[in-house]
Amino acid sequence: MPEASCDIGLIGLAVMGQNLVLNMNDHGFKVAVFNRTVAKVDEFLANEAKGTQVVGAHSIEELARLLKRPRRVMLMVKPATVLIRRSAACCPILRRAISSLMAVTRCYRL
Repeated sequence: MPEASCDIGLIGLAVMGQNLVLNMNDHGFKVAVFNRTVAKVDEFLANEAKGTQVVGAHSIEELARLLKRPRRVMLMVKPATVLIRRSAACCPILRRAISSLMAVTRCYRL
């Protein structure tokens, strides 16, 4: 089981997500990353994030296990509402945070 050593998690490794992760790493944060297309995680770690402290996760549950408490996760995805609902269903560890995010999503119609 991986150690909970990451400061923050990021879901969504498109161009903006990748750049944000690299920026956080440059400023001393240890970042765990997840992407729906898992191959993108491995590709990012082997190329752009090579030699950094960025850690890859192949599931949302693994991402949650990598994070120090309190767990902080940024969502950098277009269909955020769909991913948030899916995450709430499959990851009880993040359920409270995800419920709060759903309330914000409904309020701002993201």
